[in-house]
Amino acid sequence: MLPYIGSISKAANFLYISQPAVTKSIKKLEEDLSITLFYRTPKGVTLTENGKVFFEFIKNGVESFINGEHKLTALNNLETGVLRIGASSTVTKYFLLPYIAKFHKEYPKIDISITNHLTSTMISLLKKGSLDLLVVNLPMKADNTLNIIPCAKLHDCFARKFRIQKSNR
Repeated sequence: MLPYIGSISKAANFLYISQPAVTKSIKKLEEDLSITLFYRTPKGVTLTENGKVFFEFIKNGVESFINGEHKLTALNNLETGVLRIGASSTVTKYFLLPYIAKFHKEYPKIDISITNHLTSTMISLLKKGSLDLLVVNLPMKADNTLNIIPCAKLHDCFARKFRIQKSNR
């Protein structure tokens, strides 16, 4: 909600600009609109009827702007948002989960979304902005548009079920 200040000099202080700059802006706006927006008295200013009508129209826009600033600040401070990760099931289960748990503990209001596709599909999603980062197995096709940082060495292991035969000695 926008504060009601009632004084041009107090409004200037609130906005961190000079009182003459505020007065000049108001006069310019009144000239452009060909209306008087404020009654000026020794005790301060109040809105005229035209000023009240105009204020109702601009109030929502200004509040939306302020809300947008708050949202961007929250996103920038990791107080809200979504982290979108592309990773295979195996990488997620055996490598990524401890990091996700730690991140979630530090930033509990950030939602984490994990997408599982072929590496080529996830690279395409990353380039389109649908994903924020990928955790994939290397080697992969070279791509100069990506910043690839190896972060762990994993060794694949294959097992086979077989029957041990007893020796008849």
